[in-house]
Amino acid sequence: MPQPVNKDLNRNNARATRLARWLKTDGVLLLACLLVGSVVSVLRGQDNWWDIINYHIYNPWAILNGRWSKDLFVAGIQGYFHPLLDIPYYLLSMVWLPGHPRLVAALAGWPYGFLIFTTLLIVRHLVGYIGNIGRIERYAATLLIVLLSVTGVSAWTQAGTTTNEVTVATIVLLAVYVFISSAERDGGRKTSAARLLSMGALLGVAAGFKLTAAIYAPAMGLLLLAQGPDVRAAIRSGFLYSLGWLLAFAPLYGPWAWHLIEYTGNPMFPMFNNVFHSSFSAAVGGMDPIGMPDNMAQWFFYPFFWLDLKNPTVYNNLPFRDARVLFFYIVGIAYFAGALVFALRRKKPVVPDSIRLVAAFCAISYLIWLFTFSMLRYAIVIEVLAPVAASVLLLCLLSALQSRFRPMLRLGLLLALVSCLMAITVYPDVPRIPFSKRTYVTSTPVLADHALVILANEPMGLLAPMIQAVNTDAQFVGLPLCFARSQWCFEGFYNYGLGSKLRQAIASHMGPIYVASYSTRVPILPQLALFRVQVDRGACQVMTTNATANVSICRARYVPQSEALVEKQQTFKLDFVVEDLVEGGHVQAQWAVNGCTTTTDLGKLTVRWQMPMAPNGVYVYLRSPPSYEEQSFAAGGSTGSASSGLWVRARQTFVFKDKSGAVLARGTTRFVACEAQ
Repeated sequence: MPQPVNKDLNRNNARATRLARWLKTDGVLLLACLLVGSVVSVLRGQDNWWDIINYHIYNPWAILNGRWSKDLFVAGIQGYFHPLLDIPYYLLSMVWLPGHPRLVAALAGWPYGFLIFTTLLIVRHLVGYIGNIGRIERYAATLLIVLLSVTGVSAWTQAGTTTNEVTVATIVLLAVYVFISSAERDGGRKTSAARLLSMGALLGVAAGFKLTAAIYAPAMGLLLLAQGPDVRAAIRSGFLYSLGWLLAFAPLYGPWAWHLIEYTGNPMFPMFNNVFHSSFSAAVGGMDPIGMPDNMAQWFFYPFFWLDLKNPTVYNNLPFRDARVLFFYIVGIAYFAGALVFALRRKKPVVPDSIRLVAAFCAISYLIWLFTFSMLRYAIVIEVLAPVAASVLLLCLLSALQSRFRPMLRLGLLLALVSCLMAITVYPDVPRIPFSKRTYVTSTPVLADHALVILANEPMGLLAPMIQAVNTDAQFVGLPLCFARSQWCFEGFYNYGLGSKLRQAIASHMGPIYVASYSTRVPILPQLALFRVQVDRGACQVMTTNATANVSICRARYVPQSEALVEKQQTFKLDFVVEDLVEGGHVQAQWAVNGCTTTTDLGKLTVRWQMPMAPNGVYVYLRSPPSYEEQSFAAGGSTGSASSGLWVRARQTFVFKDKSGAVLARGTTRFVACEAQ
């Protein structure tokens, strides 16, 4: 009987040895990657994307504080998105560590660190199967490929943000790693049930966290079916893989789906309402076509168009340039042509199974992504795997030609290629703000008891918890400009259940009503008349935050059907007000673009100054809320002038200083009614 005990001891000792070896190598690498993620996040500043101002804080706050029975449409359609992944950042930034914004940003960078580590595992595995390559070359090649892969436009701009795309991409990449590590190990035999279930579960978790990750499940499923040695094995693989996906997806998304069904009748509201037919909205799909190809050339050669800065396409229509997917596109076509020639000549391919599977997974995922979203923000997995697959395919080819391409030459070519691809990359300008003493700093006015606050612009969801912190019994309703007649919210919701609930919430409210809108935008809110809300612009208070422009919170009232609703069409223009002018100084602004309008909020001006008190020159700085940092705008002598581009908006401040930093004057832009001029 002692023999089994000895076997168990040996087995436990072997496991302990493997764990110790992992901690000395991969454990250290993981910690290093997490540190890199934290440093990148902190250096780039605090996340201030449109989405975090709209729903990444509001959604978890609403679900954790029982706001679903009190508020309505505060974050627009994004208020119906699954809040599970948003809860950690909300708790860190608003509950646990609100006074430590840099620490919050550092922790928010961890998903990017995990992404780097998972990419490293994949690249290390693939490079390890390339023949005729030494240890130093392998290490150097791995480092270069990982560096190229994790610095693409989508991954880099979303590092440390709350979009959650980095998190779900890491989970998908981990499934890819499990997939390719089993491909060579099984060697054509049946893949173990545990691996099939784990691959499906990982992709199910990713989709359960965020539905945009669901596009990767079919890609891996197709490859598993094709990889099976026979039909019976393929059916087994597909069944176990699908079972794993369902067992992981159901408990993560199922409760939220049931929640949406109870409130709206659609488990994915407002998406796919042409399938679920909720009475809450029109029977439309709800997919955003903003990034979809416009013509046949784009459908077939879309990555080529990502080199054109003047015509933004797939990144929220922001200018960018990235050739990583194009690199894979070109190498992939060349490899496919070469593989076809090898097949016709009945020669054995030089590319190992793992590398071919990654390339195939990337290609299939790209096609599915192209026909569903065509939004690069949702394609981090493709963006990471594309340069990985292209690079290792090239290395395989070069290593097969060992007589012509020696190690230093191969490494030099890879270094030149990586350097070139990174050098031509242009990242889009995404919103970040400098750190303050707290993650969110606000000055919120005290409102009357039992107030209903109508949020009339987008994005505004972040304002709800800020206002409620001071006004504990306040309720919130979102009526953004898209509810104006003929706009998409009006067409999709106004005459359906959601529109009815909004009208009822406003008409039946027994307390005071307020309307909140950004002071940097033209104060025309045509949608309010449709809900019979009239704003008193003579009774407004100002709310300031470090994340948004100043907010005007004005008293309003609901006009019953028995009363006539007076709609006064008013136009506004920008004005330039000079303050704190030193004695003997003179500042004048002349507008080049600034017409009376109800739609635009941008102007173009020339400022002229004369400051006899500044013989050493005048320096002009610009403050643009929510950031109150001063950016250099112009400089000149004691008499001078400077012109802006078409970017001037309300509530910006031009600060005139002398060489010592003393303020000579301030000029602030604001909106004024044209009739008042």
